[in-house]
Amino acid sequence: MAFANCARGIAKNKHTIKAFARGLLAHALGSNLVGTSWNKFLPTLLLGSLHHSKFYTDMKSPRFFIFLLGGTFLSLGMPTDDLRADGATPQAATVSHESHWVTLFNGKDFSGWTVRGGKAPFTIENGEIVGTILPKTPNTFLCTEKEYGDFVLELEFNCHKDVNSGIQIRTDDAPEARVFTDLPALPGRKAASKVKVQGNHPSGYQVEIEPRFGRTAGIYDENRRNGWVYPEAKSEADKAFVKKTREIEKPGTWQTLRVEASGNTIRTYLDGVLRADFSENLPKQTGFIALQIHSAGERDAGKQVRFRNIKIKEGTMKLKAMETIMR
Repeated sequence: MAFANCARGIAKNKHTIKAFARGLLAHALGSNLVGTSWNKFLPTLLLGSLHHSKFYTDMKSPRFFIFLLGGTFLSLGMPTDDLRADGATPQAATVSHESHWVTLFNGKDFSGWTVRGGKAPFTIENGEIVGTILPKTPNTFLCTEKEYGDFVLELEFNCHKDVNSGIQIRTDDAPEARVFTDLPALPGRKAASKVKVQGNHPSGYQVEIEPRFGRTAGIYDENRRNGWVYPEAKSEADKAFVKKTREIEKPGTWQTLRVEASGNTIRTYLDGVLRADFSENLPKQTGFIALQIHSAGERDAGKQVRFRNIKIKEGTMKLKAMETIMR
């Protein structure tokens, strides 16, 4: 309908070319003033085609500037593109238009993935990745062969209430033990000048899937500082986090986990609800992504976590200011 009205306006206008050009110019100037994008050009183009051109034959006319302001405000009112596909708050990240979703798991085999750490089995059933607890083996990780820096990751998981799992991001590994130096202090702790970690065990941020203790979507520093990055352990914020998470968690059903990583900032969402939002400076901000099965005892043998619809969008992101988190 809008395009039809625009066409009729152009057809009736005695100076179509001038009107069309003024509409585009007004949008260009207005969009530079308010930071809008060219996908919002329609309002000003429509104004440019429908006005009676004899009132605007000279761009020095006061009416031209009124017209410019009208286009600017209409541009402000047009809806913006939103990366989120799950209905969550539009305060989430927006990614450059060059980016697009890429599926990390093809549903058939483990092409592009490799296992590190322990020997707990990862299998494929009905197009889903299934991780099964194997007692008396270290933490086991199914890792992407590719490394990622800035990205948005989304996946669905279905976790048994007693399983400790998680998603590693910006993670690396080495066959031998190694030493990290000058790492920032974890919240509520003193910084350590040196941290020695074991080899053949991935090191990096882990987005927790831990329904037993209510910390799903919290951030743990796996095999590095070995503590909670978010929320601060044993704090009032931690208690509030667990309380809110228990309201959202539904062990044994499919839930959505979203992770946004941009520069020094990382955010997580559980079923569209913001759960973690923190920033810190680390020298390395790239690494592989991994699905984890935590070590466990005999009582948890055979319990499982499932993953599906794993996709990622890479690109430079602008993380907008967030409202107060409902922890």
